This record gives sequence, structure tokens and C-alpha cells, in this order.
Amino acid sequence: MSNSTGWGPDVISPTGEILQSPFYGYLINENSAYIYTSLFGLSTIIHLLQVMWYRQWWLLSTVVLCGIGEGAGWGSRLWSFYSPLSETPYIIQIIALIVAPTPFIGAMFMTFARMTKWQGHQVQPAVTSIL
Repeated sequence: MSNSTGWGPDVISPTGEILQSPFYGYLINENSAYIYTSLFGLSTIIHLLQVMWYRQWWLLSTVVLCGIGEGAGWGSRLWSFYSPLSETPYIIQIIALIVAPTPFIGAMFMTFARMTKWQGHQVQPAVTSIL
């Protein structure tokens, strides 16, 4: 049985209360969305300041870009809390949280390359597994 909104009874109750998001299958937790959006925003600002202080400009296209993407993804989850029947924040969240960590992997490889270059040819295989 469907209601006037077109969503099934498992999404919207007969009284009009939203029971779950049709995209997630549950309602988003507002507190966790605020916490993660804030943490990724703070982390991005701190990394941006470190980029400028230490003049490590390669971090802009890696770590800072990753933080912006993660912040956008969690911000979209927060948007989904306020608009659980809207598909747009769900799509943005899925794309951002899947694509955003990719530049961070590049930062890890670049950092590893710099560390091995700094150590020279003295790097032992056991040390590289720890790094």
C-alpha cells in the first residue's frame, strides 16, 4: 500500500512520519554527521596551515584535497539527515566518500618515497614494512 508521497509504508508511516531513508535503509545519525564533518574540516584546516608553514606544496593536491572531499561527503550525510527523501545528498555522499581517499594514498606513497630517499640505501626490508 502506498501513501500520497509515492513512498511505501516502510518509509513513511500512515501518520506522515518518516521512518527511514529509502536510499540508506535507515535514518542518518545527526550527531555522528556533525562530528565527522567537523573533524574532517578541522583536520583540513590544520593540514592547510602545515602546508603553508612548511612549504610542502605537494600536500595541497593530496591531503588537503582528501580532507575537502571527506568533508563534502560527511556534509552530504548531514544534509541527508535534514532531507531523508532527497536523492541528491545521497549521491554526493557516495561519490565523495569513495573518491576522496584516493589522493591520500598518493600522499602516503610520496611520503614513503621521501623517507626512503632520506635514509638512502641503508633501508632494511623490516624497516620498510613498519613504515
